[in-house]
Amino acid sequence: MENSSKTILIFGATGRTGQEIVKECESKGIIAAIFNKRSPGLNELRQAVKNTDGVIMVFGPRPPYKEIYCHKLTESIIEAMKAENVLRLVCQTGAMIGDYRQNRSFLFQKFSDQFRKKNPQGYNDRVNQEKAVKNSSLNWTIVKPPRLTQGQKNGTAKAAENLKVSLLSSISRKTIAQFIVGEFFTPKFLKKTVFVKN
Repeated sequence: MENSSKTILIFGATGRTGQEIVKECESKGIIAAIFNKRSPGLNELRQAVKNTDGVIMVFGPRPPYKEIYCHKLTESIIEAMKAENVLRLVCQTGAMIGDYRQNRSFLFQKFSDQFRKKNPQGYNDRVNQEKAVKNSSLNWTIVKPPRLTQGQKNGTAKAAENLKVSLLSSISRKTIAQFIVGEFFTPKFLKKTVFVKN
């Protein structure tokens, strides 16, 4: 693949995972355009999306998870992408979000239930974000990692729709960045939700 003219618009590029995605793009000769405003207007988003190959979203609230903006911002991004006929979207959320009991160990499911009970607004914001992506007409992929670490790349990420995760499961940000950029251009999980881990 010739990457010299490829551009990905990254939302959440200043976060730790976003920074690794920018590095991964740069290492492959891909232009990483960065957008970090949480409440942009539609015209501003359209200008940012225009003439790109698609969008990667890796934004989200940090502890104590009281900020509620993921669903609203995602809907605005999708609207701008449709308006500019930019169709490729990779969205990272998390393994504890949504009704995916078949993918979780007993204890991981307990952890997810506790998070939902303690932070219902934040949890539902993420669930609705995923719904917005799935209900769009875009060429989307949702990536759901368990615990993210600052380790080095550890081989290739294990990735599957039916992948099981536990409280001991993790993936380094460098590894998931490699997976996300690869999945963006060579999708194996188009219009699917995929769990990943080391």
